[in-house]
Amino acid sequence: MSHRALRKRPLDLAIHPVLVPSQPARRLRMVDQSPELNVLVFSIWVMLEQEASRKCLEKPWNEIPQDHARAAVEAYPRRLMAVIRVKGGHIE
Repeated sequence: MSHRALRKRPLDLAIHPVLVPSQPARRLRMVDQSPELNVLVFSIWVMLEQEASRKCLEKPWNEIPQDHARAAVEAYPRRLMAVIRVKGGHIE
C-alpha cells in the first residue's frame, strides 16, 4: 500500500489504541525544536564539533606561552574567591 493510500485510510483504533487519548491533548512547547530529541544534533553533530574543535585548536593550544598558562593557573584562586564574594554572580 502506498503512503498516499495510507493517508486516505481511516485509522484502525483497535490496532493503534495509543492514538485514542484518555485526556485532551496538550501540546508541549517547542518539543519539535528541542536539540535533546534530535538524534543528529544530540550525538552526531556533537561528535563532529568536538573533533573539528580539537583539530582547529591543537596548534594554537601548543603555541600558548608557558608563562601565560602559569599566570592563568596562579590567578585561579583569586578568581575563585571573587566568585564566592559575589555569590556566583558575574566578575570582571
